[in-house]
Amino acid sequence: MKAEKSQIQTESDEHTKPLSFLDMLQSTLWAALGVQKSENHKRDFTRGNAYHFIYMGIGFTAFFVCLLIGIVHLVLSSLGT
Repeated sequence: MKAEKSQIQTESDEHTKPLSFLDMLQSTLWAALGVQKSENHKRDFTRGNAYHFIYMGIGFTAFFVCLLIGIVHLVLSSLGT
């Protein structure tokens, strides 16, 4: 009986605690690809903070643009232009 209560408590804590940085990063990367599981989508909207996802999206976009600029510079420098 006591084990069941602790298991129920653990499950309820899992559904109410905020998302970790890695959970948010994973959700951001999947969103960038346009693919995400329905259960993760529901988890993000129930446990996530919108501002955190906005910051993660802006950060990912800046990183992606810098990565593309770096690749273009690398290719152009290897071509000699």
